Amino acid sequence: MVAELLRLRFHDDQVKRRLEAAYTNVKMALAWQLFANVISQSLGMVIQQEQVKVFSKYRKLKRMYRKERRELTQTGNNPSQREIDEELWAILHDAFSPHEGISGEVLFDS
Repeated sequence: MVAELLRLRFHDDQVKRRLEAAYTNVKMALAWQLFANVISQSLGMVIQQEQVKVFSKYRKLKRMYRKERRELTQTGNNPSQREIDEELWAILHDAFSPHEGISGEVLFDS
């Protein structure tokens, strides 16, 4: 099945052209629907809902990965790496957190 998926995606002219030419969400959905129809006809089987869910999950993870890579190259920030410098956090917390006065009132440094 995987070999047939790859063959259709990269060598079947109609499927390849439609997938590469889709520039809106509707056209992309229709292109993938055509892809599913062609593969079910070529394999002689009906694609199950679970198989579609797995593919949707793969596409979502692929989108998230590409978004993180794009953010990393554009800004230098790595969104998946959340390291907090504890010493810097303590300094910032002390500087910007509200302080209580003698009577219990919250005082802010200006």
